[in-house]
Amino acid sequence: MSRLAQPVNMTSTTDQPDRFIVGGNWRIIQYGQNFGANAWFPEGNGVARHRDVVLMELEALRQVGIQLVRVGLLDDGRTLLDDDARVVGYDDIFRNDVRLFLELAQAARMQVEFFLLDFLVAAKPLRTGDVLMQGRPQLFLDQSRRRQFISDFLRPFLREFGNHPTLFGLDIINEPEWLISQDEGGGWEFVSHADRQAQEPLPARQVKEFISECIATIRALAPTQLVTVGISGVLIPLIADLDLDYFAPHHYPWMGDFRNILDALPEGKPWLLEEYPTHNAPMSLTDYLDSVWEMGGSGALMWNLTPGIDEYTFPHERQEAIWAELRNWIAS
Repeated sequence: MSRLAQPVNMTSTTDQPDRFIVGGNWRIIQYGQNFGANAWFPEGNGVARHRDVVLMELEALRQVGIQLVRVGLLDDGRTLLDDDARVVGYDDIFRNDVRLFLELAQAARMQVEFFLLDFLVAAKPLRTGDVLMQGRPQLFLDQSRRRQFISDFLRPFLREFGNHPTLFGLDIINEPEWLISQDEGGGWEFVSHADRQAQEPLPARQVKEFISECIATIRALAPTQLVTVGISGVLIPLIADLDLDYFAPHHYPWMGDFRNILDALPEGKPWLLEEYPTHNAPMSLTDYLDSVWEMGGSGALMWNLTPGIDEYTFPHERQEAIWAELRNWIAS
């Protein structure tokens, strides 16, 4: 019998999940460009422009057993925010891309976890032509920018999409620990690429206030929606006091033994492994899946379903072998 036979219950705190969620992070088309438009592509270069390709990919992923895709909604803000972190891009192009993506995912019987922002939104500013990539720490540091983000983006987004049946959950920000100093429980000092590091660490209080304000807005407008924050497993204490529905740890080789994440997980809430490597990894794909299953996790999402995007993602020539391993594990 398949391990995916029973309905999922993310509110369960028992040692054995009701069903194990098999999923993956997915780049879709291009980082920062899947939803909305900017000066590079004034008419958009996202899901609506590549509809048939996206549908084909979703159906292919479903056939190998993927149930849930984790996708960046805003990434570093390049289609939504201007250079001063003001919301300017929540328009028909953006909404049409989101609407179509959720419809295509639903047609493929797939669920979606959106992470609203990537920590790179506040990293060192980079510019190509008229498009600013990264470089918007004001979103966390300036209360007026935070209010405008919520009023002009998050509220209307939730009213339109917050209760969509294929939406599994909302992850407020991907790996906020890289914006916060070690002294405050983060890892800003250890960001290995200079162009991915914020110019200076952000105060943990202000980053967590932004997250909490987003959570409160979601609770008010989409009260049945699950909420989390993706974070390196060994740094979970940084967000342990937030009002999350489930914990979403990530694991990579630098963290040591995978079971270390259990030491950091607070008791009383479910968890799923939101990122794990499929290349240059300390364990095989099936070892990760077995471990999360045995440790009582509710699921595991591989990094990444798009082959070859970095050193932790399986190369193109390994794709068929990875899919075979996944199918066999699900059927076991």
